[in-house]
Amino acid sequence: MSLSRTARRFALLVVLSSPLCAADDTNTLVAFGDSTTAPRGALKVYSQILQKELPEGGQTWRVINAGVGGNNTQHARARFDKDVLARKPDIVVIQFGINDSAVDVWKDPPAAKPRVSLDAYTNNLKHFVRALKAQGTHVILMTPNPLRWTEKLRKLYGKPPYDPKTLDGFNVLLRRNAQKVREVAKAADVPLVDVYEQFEKFGAAEGRAVDDLLLDGMHPNELGQRMIADELLAVLKTFRAATGSRPSTPERQLASAGGQHDPLIASISKEALWQNRDGKSRTWFHPRACMMPDLDGKPVALMSLQEIGGSDYFGPVHWSISAYLGKTWSDPEPIAALGQDPVAGRSDELKAGVCDVTPQYHPQTGTVIALGHVVFYKGAYFARKEQLARYPVYATRAKDGTWSPRRILKWDDPRGGHIYSNNCGQCIILPNGNVQMSFTFGPEPVNRMVAGVHATFDGQQLKVREVGPPIHNRKGRGLLEPSLTTFGEKFWITMRAEGNRGYVSVSDDGLNWAEKTPWAWEDGSPLDMSTTQQHWLTHSDGLFLVYTRKDASNENVIRWRSPLWVAQVNVEKRCLIKASEQVVLPLVGDGVNDPDKVALMGNFNVTNASPDESWVTVGEWMPRNGYRGNVLLARIRWSKPNRLPLW
Repeated sequence: MSLSRTARRFALLVVLSSPLCAADDTNTLVAFGDSTTAPRGALKVYSQILQKELPEGGQTWRVINAGVGGNNTQHARARFDKDVLARKPDIVVIQFGINDSAVDVWKDPPAAKPRVSLDAYTNNLKHFVRALKAQGTHVILMTPNPLRWTEKLRKLYGKPPYDPKTLDGFNVLLRRNAQKVREVAKAADVPLVDVYEQFEKFGAAEGRAVDDLLLDGMHPNELGQRMIADELLAVLKTFRAATGSRPSTPERQLASAGGQHDPLIASISKEALWQNRDGKSRTWFHPRACMMPDLDGKPVALMSLQEIGGSDYFGPVHWSISAYLGKTWSDPEPIAALGQDPVAGRSDELKAGVCDVTPQYHPQTGTVIALGHVVFYKGAYFARKEQLARYPVYATRAKDGTWSPRRILKWDDPRGGHIYSNNCGQCIILPNGNVQMSFTFGPEPVNRMVAGVHATFDGQQLKVREVGPPIHNRKGRGLLEPSLTTFGEKFWITMRAEGNRGYVSVSDDGLNWAEKTPWAWEDGSPLDMSTTQQHWLTHSDGLFLVYTRKDASNENVIRWRSPLWVAQVNVEKRCLIKASEQVVLPLVGDGVNDPDKVALMGNFNVTNASPDESWVTVGEWMPRNGYRGNVLLARIRWSKPNRLPLW
């Protein structure tokens, strides 16, 4: 709380260990607060105590003090991204409230209400918690410490709504803020250190007073800081008890949760390949890449992508090349075969476009298969009421870089009368050159099925050889956008579905699948997934799933399509390991109060780019905010080489 008319505003961001560039196994804790958190001269504040007493068992801690004198939660929200999120901490301790609840009655004329309303204070706390949890960070909330009168404080604040005649008269508003912290912690299911309550309990004991914990009626003294540190250390020990070690980020837990000694995912970083959040360029969508050899046998990445101009309306498919492991890309160029063609026999300008393309390198023939499906447009719109039967279409890229004409993957079966497609799906090139894929199909718009498909490919023609028994889901449209991988001598399939679920199954031959089960955690609780695709991230030593799901941070985002998550698969139980979950690409914005400005990331792809890293690529778009967005690439770096072949 400011004690003079001219408030001193300064940031005290003190890193209490060195070096700044911590090792990969270093835990980072950020203390985020106001002047009760900030460093205070020779006084040893709680963050300094934690820095000294946390290291144990050979683990390294880096404690960052992000306390700023005079801050309320509005100030804190303005610096939150830079001072907290950008540091990618493992744990964040949050304590605000004294400055939020302050009524500046010392002003002329006197203020009549708090600096920050109680509702705004609560919403700001919720925002911090949501954003940190979406980033995979542990959060600890702390109530503000109670205040006590001093002569100086009575002179400044001894007017209504405060009561200078009672011992607790300086807390008439602050206690409401403390209660809101408790409520937010309970609702968000995050640990609470109730400093307010602990200080009051201390002061209620015979021969003690809350003043014994305060320097100046407001800021904790050495004993108060010691008490806060002890409470935090107790919470941190519960983290260690739950994980069997220190508090750790999901990326540190991934492999150990799967029974391995060392984590497979060493780090995840994010970069933008093409930018259009400002709406001044083009919004590229469906960015999907495959690795292939160049003429000298060196790996290069080929990406297919297309512009999005509206709901389900896409421009011609383009391609781009990166010879530098995704660090630079060539300007996108159109694939003539995958543009928009007039529909034969129609005179009403109906055109057959192509979407949902996934490229796949076929090493036996040295070609790339760019497989998507047909979609029908009128003008610059998706012809929603005039969609004809839809089917897979593809073009192939030869070694010399030339693209073939558009071809149809034919399947003469009435069960695919309305649609049959492998859209957006991951396929497998078998050792004999055949292609293991899957179809979503149905004779009607509802109750679509999924089946395994064996196809042949001779370098030009892709042909269906055999289709296995269908998997059913009799809810809404049924099962959609299946993706395949192999792991542990089995084929694995994951399926987008109606009914707020996603499904998984396994097979010995890619045709006959076990009974599907909904994606769930190890305790059996299902994940809420709103009809959005999932894809496999496969390492030679572990199987992972990349997906979207419902979370407190995205409850009002369309189909919960941000952030993107990854979790390791328990291959024995065919479920996800909750302790392994972390964010691949974070939600940007406020998914609860301002969801229209959150970019959706529901159409993405996974690529093993080298033995050391894999990629998740996605095209952002904001359907209610100008269809703007960037093309993002998340680099997942492995702690040990991925022995799977690139092609």
